[in-house]
Amino acid sequence: MAASNTANITVDYLVVGAGVSGLSFVDELLTRTSATVLIVDKRDRPGGHWNDSYPFVKLHQPASQYGVESKELASSLIDVHGLNKGLSTLASGPEIISYCMTVMRDRFLPSGRVTFLPSSELLPDGTIREAASGKVWTVKINKKLVDAAYYSNVIPLQHTRSFQVDQVTCIPPNHLPSRAQDATNFTVLGAGKTGIDTCLWLLERGVDPQRIRWIYPGEYWYFNRAKFQGLLEFFVDSFTTLVDMYEGIGKATNARELALANEKAGVWLRLDPSIEPQQFHAATLAPREVEELRRLPDIVRKGHVTKIDAKQITLTNGTVDAKPNTLYIDCTASCLPDKPSVPVFQPGKIVPQMIRYPLIPFSCAKIAFLESLDWSDDERNKYAQPLRYPKNLDGYILSEAINMENRARENQNPILQRWLAQSRLDVYTKLTTEVRPEDMEKLALLGRMQESFMEAYKNMPRIVESLESGAVF
Repeated sequence: MAASNTANITVDYLVVGAGVSGLSFVDELLTRTSATVLIVDKRDRPGGHWNDSYPFVKLHQPASQYGVESKELASSLIDVHGLNKGLSTLASGPEIISYCMTVMRDRFLPSGRVTFLPSSELLPDGTIREAASGKVWTVKINKKLVDAAYYSNVIPLQHTRSFQVDQVTCIPPNHLPSRAQDATNFTVLGAGKTGIDTCLWLLERGVDPQRIRWIYPGEYWYFNRAKFQGLLEFFVDSFTTLVDMYEGIGKATNARELALANEKAGVWLRLDPSIEPQQFHAATLAPREVEELRRLPDIVRKGHVTKIDAKQITLTNGTVDAKPNTLYIDCTASCLPDKPSVPVFQPGKIVPQMIRYPLIPFSCAKIAFLESLDWSDDERNKYAQPLRYPKNLDGYILSEAINMENRARENQNPILQRWLAQSRLDVYTKLTTEVRPEDMEKLALLGRMQESFMEAYKNMPRIVESLESGAVF
């Protein structure tokens, strides 16, 4: 008799998605509760979208600010070479995948409270089907379904192009290392994180800037990574940055004034000093990376690509002649899907989202901590207002307003303050606990930060009121 191809399982939480968001939630839940968890993911191993990312991808933020609470992604080292020299170490895609697999192997599975079903899918009827075997699981959930895949990233390898391609070679950046030797010229499509990474990869591999064309559809503000290190050796500069940001918010009357104040303080950067950006996607660059990108002489500012053929590139605001033997690299995928924010805590369900800008893993850990408390969902949601990555400057203001509201409420709750003080992922709060009572300089700086935050918090509604209806997330 053939073995049954069905199984039953009872767990406290069913988590859909084994990316860093889902892992961060489960990690904190294991620490704070005795809950049992079933994790389901369509991919064959943990790590989420990192499994499909291009080979030269790196975090744009310091590695020390990423991952799960219980385990560092990378040691708090300083890079000694390259464009990130002198700043906190970044992490590559393969490093992040290895890290996620280690967390699953050494932390989750040995606990005896986590079951992981890779290459599996939650079906509309609530059952789970394993792709390879066809085995179907019936799941009884004692507490909640956790949709950690609600904001799954849209990555270049999988997205659908919005433009036509005729008689030219257009590839995702995943294939660039194996195809680069066949091209005379390169055209990079897209000005987001992926486009930036692709341009920098070509330049770092010694490609003559004259051979690189960059289709740059809009002007962007970028975070200056040097100002957001979050390590003890960068204490003064890091908290001075926060003071500068909050003072800028406290004095600004509109989004433009805030942006220019951030630039003056060195908090934000732009590619072309002569063009004032209107877009902001939260991409983060080191000053050396900006200098490197400015070496590119052929930056096309004529909007988005609509068609590419052997003779020309057609854009929303004009055309340019195509160069011979050009390899086109499609970096136009939008990082996150266009989904509305929804309440994080719902009856029988949790939808992890960003509640601390721009720290998604920290947000998911905090959500798990809130779930561990004996509070109602309404009370939890007071401290977990979701926000989104913006697409323009006004959208940034709206996200930052929600971010500040979440921070203000945290500051009023002793339970959350105690948790934040020990949180590895909330690097700034943890740094404040390491200040010695006799260190008057640092204490004075923290006092300035608190004062500037309150002034910014009071003034933020004024800036929000000044926004036009065109704020885009």
